[in-house]
Amino acid sequence: MRLKVGFNQADLSRALRKLEDLSRVLDVVGRPMMGECGQYMVMSAKRNFAEERDPAGKPWKPLKPATIKRKGSSRILFDTGALNRSIQVLALDRDRVAVGPAYTEQKKGKWHQFGTEHIPARPFLGFSEPRNDVERLKQIVIKHLRRGVRRVCRA
Repeated sequence: MRLKVGFNQADLSRALRKLEDLSRVLDVVGRPMMGECGQYMVMSAKRNFAEERDPAGKPWKPLKPATIKRKGSSRILFDTGALNRSIQVLALDRDRVAVGPAYTEQKKGKWHQFGTEHIPARPFLGFSEPRNDVERLKQIVIKHLRRGVRRVCRA
């Protein structure tokens, strides 16, 4: 049995032009697109704080009575509000975005996101199925790519 693969030069040239067009589209809309995706994910994480739920919609483990007494509040992951306020876009490029707590709160954020020996995991970052985060992010990407294709095709 043999498999023979051949390429037509004209087809290859057309394919390369399409890849170049896609690269130009990302040059035009990539950063704004990823910025909007990042801002959406910041909002989603902040909603997790407000609802005291993980991205899957599962309620966070309640505070122990001793913790409530010490803090004077039963609000979970909210003492001074610094961790919640620190959630932001950390890095942005035309093809990626990173969202999380600011540098000063990263250690505390990691403890709560993943848990420790003494602190239960209370994830606040991630894609929320109940809020359809992935679908909403797809809509943002499609909207920006359509704008980019229109701009590149006009040029």
